[in-house]
Amino acid sequence: MLSRDFAFYGLLDLLQRSLSIIMLPIYTRVLSQTSYGDLDIIFTVSSALLVLVDLQLVPGFSRFYLSHRDNGYGPRFAGSAILTRLALGTVITSVFLALGYSGLMELKFIPSFLANGTAWTLMALGVPLTLVYDILLLQTQMLRRKRWFFIGVVGNSIFSITLCILFTLVVPLGIMGVALGQLLGKLVSTLFLCRGLRGEVSLSYHAESMKEALSYTLPLVPGWWIGFSSAYICRFFVYGELGAAENALLAITMKLTSVLGLFCIAFRTAWIPLAMAYIDNEGGEAFYIRSLRLFMAGGMFSVFSLTVLAGPILIILAPQSYGAAVLYIPVFLVGGIISELDFNIQLGNQISKKTYWISIASAVTFTINLIVLVLFTHRFGIYAAGLGFLVAFIAKVCINYFSAQRNYKIHYDKRALLVFCFGCVVLLALSAGRNSGVVPEAMFIGMAALLSILLPSVIFTVPERQAIRALAVRAVRQLANFRSVSHP
Repeated sequence: MLSRDFAFYGLLDLLQRSLSIIMLPIYTRVLSQTSYGDLDIIFTVSSALLVLVDLQLVPGFSRFYLSHRDNGYGPRFAGSAILTRLALGTVITSVFLALGYSGLMELKFIPSFLANGTAWTLMALGVPLTLVYDILLLQTQMLRRKRWFFIGVVGNSIFSITLCILFTLVVPLGIMGVALGQLLGKLVSTLFLCRGLRGEVSLSYHAESMKEALSYTLPLVPGWWIGFSSAYICRFFVYGELGAAENALLAITMKLTSVLGLFCIAFRTAWIPLAMAYIDNEGGEAFYIRSLRLFMAGGMFSVFSLTVLAGPILIILAPQSYGAAVLYIPVFLVGGIISELDFNIQLGNQISKKTYWISIASAVTFTINLIVLVLFTHRFGIYAAGLGFLVAFIAKVCINYFSAQRNYKIHYDKRALLVFCFGCVVLLALSAGRNSGVVPEAMFIGMAALLSILLPSVIFTVPERQAIRALAVRAVRQLANFRSVSHP
């Protein structure tokens, strides 16, 4: 079931999260490097506003929705979650716009609000809309209504891409056109989801159900805030210290790294409902162990493959002026896969409801990252951003792993974890050698390509490797039979 859901949700999530990457060849060529750096900060602030009022209701919804639905209160619980997020989103948007138009948002580390007022306004209006869209999309997933999940994701993707192209190429509105296209695309897809979930949402507020959900999620909020800050604060430091053009280079680096996130989020999207369903199930530990092995194998393949393909992908996505990004990508890839490993490792703290450990780990993460950025950004630029990101999330994984194992022990495959760690260290060493000229480019690419195949196979157990080979052989035979039937 996990494999089927991973394939379905993975492909759709790949499409949805690829929007910013799909549009990069247009943005980086239509917009100047400085304008693209400004655009990146505007949408980073948008994400920050979402995180600020999110209150982690998405994991809370995942945790309690099915039990409320079994008791006949599913529509009311969904409606309460939507109304809560809509109200919070409206408040934060109003406050932000009031500060902006009063001149209180003219800060060194973000683009001028007064000079880009329309773009900032469109971005802010998307905050409450996105909060509602996320709950509706999650509800289709929890109900396993794959048709409407498909419609919501594809509708958002198609409309957003089409409108962004219209407002940047046909009607050249610059960064304002990008913000307008994404806002209208999200609006259309939200209306589709409302249509598909009629009868499953009742807009009558139930305070007790929200109190239950928030009592579970509020301990997660500080960790969520700090975790987001740890991942994105580097952009504000680079923008403030080095300018918009250098931030554009960092943005391209992190966009390429976000391709790894397509695998991670697809896995998480399929994994979360099953992981919650296996709580207190006798087969739960076996599922958690096997699913973590699957994640680590897929993660190693993705990290090393993206390292190999980063250069050709960058040529397609951006002009030559962005070429230096390829040097920074490996450290961000390793940091990214470690940060996602943390999401799986912290499961024991969630099951035992000791979620304050997640917040403690996040606070340590933020502190480490901030210290590195303050001390080294001006001197080392983007390298400092990558180093802070990596070291901070290594610390977070260690704290969450040992605390989770103490609160709810899961006998993870330690051999697979060691292979995963070994792969991360090897890639960092190869990257340092390549960047310093010790390791030739051809050797670097060849070693990365070899390890992309070798490491995942070592992570899997012997029965799992045999099952994968049998599946591959079956797929090849089916393809051969299809061709023979199609071309007698």
